[in-house]
Amino acid sequence: NISMNDDFAGICGITKEELLTQMSEDIEQLAQRKDMTKEQVIDKLKENYDGYHFTRFSPDIFNPYSLLNCFAENVFGSYWFTSGTPTYLINMMRRYGVVPTDVITRVEADASEFDAPTENMPTIMPLLYQSGYITIKEYNEDYKYYILDVPNKEVKMGLTKALIPSYVTQNTLATTGIGQAEFGGSFSYATDIPGNCALLQQYQLRGALPADALHHLLPACRLSGGRRSAYAQWQSGYRTAHPYRPFPARNQDG
Repeated sequence: NISMNDDFAGICGITKEELLTQMSEDIEQLAQRKDMTKEQVIDKLKENYDGYHFTRFSPDIFNPYSLLNCFAENVFGSYWFTSGTPTYLINMMRRYGVVPTDVITRVEADASEFDAPTENMPTIMPLLYQSGYITIKEYNEDYKYYILDVPNKEVKMGLTKALIPSYVTQNTLATTGIGQAEFGGSFSYATDIPGNCALLQQYQLRGALPADALHHLLPACRLSGGRRSAYAQWQSGYRTAHPYRPFPARNQDG
């Protein structure tokens, strides 16, 4: 099993070194087409298609499928999700009682959890990792555990667009502003926010909503009493995502 061997960490993708050397002409052509500098194109490619790591000391790995499609189409598009549908993932999420906020967030795992067979998984984490939905972001040398997260913007936005409709109705999206916030717009205050407070606050606390969303959300939560419920719900989610960390102290405003 070479899956966690540092010598083979770059075997499943394109490293940054390979991108800058072997694909330098492609970067320059894309820069000309997009009227951007070469450095701006590299930053954009990194934001959308980089971020994969398969060992403790893995180099930065770019998604080859998305990278090659970007060069061919001259568009910083979302290509990975066009290669298949997440129907199996959605079914497995329901089987394990997992909601989108449990996927689009940082989680911790021991090395033994990565290669668990899907038929015997204690959690959905091995499936998410093996399928490329999450990847290694950090390694804690002291306690010997890994921190995993969604690799890049392409995957995060693709997951959001694919998963949210299966868990939230269009009416909820319209009344809470999730759709606007998640897809790059501004978060708008709405009178129906209190009824969806717990859901929205989970998205905010797990990084799926912009920073100013909570500014609009909390007043409604205080009025409705939903904030206390949201905090309890987030607390449970934090313990699931961070089994190796002490729980952070609750601030005075919480």
